[in-house]
Amino acid sequence: DTVSLEEGLTAAEESRDDGHDTEQRFKSVMSQVNLLPEMCREIFLMSRMEGLSHKEIAEILEIAPKTVENQIGIGLKKIREGLGIGG
Repeated sequence: DTVSLEEGLTAAEESRDDGHDTEQRFKSVMSQVNLLPEMCREIFLMSRMEGLSHKEIAEILEIAPKTVENQIGIGLKKIREGLGIGG
């Protein structure tokens, strides 16, 4: 789970030969991130953009590490669905 947001989702999208460059794919991913519910988006960005661990995020937000894990999973699922990526 230490792959950056751009690396992970760009790699997933590369399986589709849609001709978009990396910058466009990143913009597409970020547009989906911005559609996430507030708490999910905040946790997702703390993890993927700031590189914080689940434990660090849990301590900052005063929530359970399992909640962090669940919210990241929900975020990834919604982003993939929004981009039309299977998984």
